[in-house]
Amino acid sequence: MRTSDLGLRTSVFTRGVGASIEPTKALPAVDCYQFLSPSVPRPDPSVLSLPTVLPPQTILLGLRGSGKSTLGKLLAARLVTDFVDLDIVTASLLRVASAAEAIQTLGLPAFRDAEVRALQMPRSTAAGVLALGGGTPTAHGAIPALATLRAKGARLVYLRGTPDTLRSRLSATDLATRPSLTGASVLDEIDRLFAERDPLYRSLANNVIEIDGRSIEQSLDDVAAALRKPLPK
Repeated sequence: MRTSDLGLRTSVFTRGVGASIEPTKALPAVDCYQFLSPSVPRPDPSVLSLPTVLPPQTILLGLRGSGKSTLGKLLAARLVTDFVDLDIVTASLLRVASAAEAIQTLGLPAFRDAEVRALQMPRSTAAGVLALGGGTPTAHGAIPALATLRAKGARLVYLRGTPDTLRSRLSATDLATRPSLTGASVLDEIDRLFAERDPLYRSLANNVIEIDGRSIEQSLDDVAAALRKPLPK
């Protein structure tokens, strides 16, 4: 090492002893996504308004036409978690193509029994967002299974639509994929099913989200807002 180098190093070290240190100025915010490929999706800004600690699971219940599957997928995307449709899990368990086929070929009692078994499978219990079938809560054994999930922190959300709203939504879908549950037509049985199930859904739900006059996007915002609020202890 040259003497001049040593002198320089010593000088720098000496000046540093006891010198006052200015506070570091805050650096400007940097958009880290500018350094990534454009194909990398940016997070939904609305996620930033959600609480740091979310329920470990959100379970959607409601009658046909309430938007459980459609809203469930959107909610899972917003929360950056997975979505599971219980009807699909149940159909897979019964080795049929759909819930409708299961009901038509095996009968409603067999479908309800399989539904409860599907509800207790890891694929369902570990889902970030789980959409129940419309009649799942009416199946024997479903309420204790839901109570177990709720005790583990799951949030049960009832998407509540009145018969007129549900009828309007269902009339715009392919009704051939929805078997009758009462013997009446799919649209005619809505009033009866609503009268039978609305009190049950209300008793099970942590949150009731009214969907009348609301678009799917607006209902999604309503559910997200409900999840931001802690449940009363």
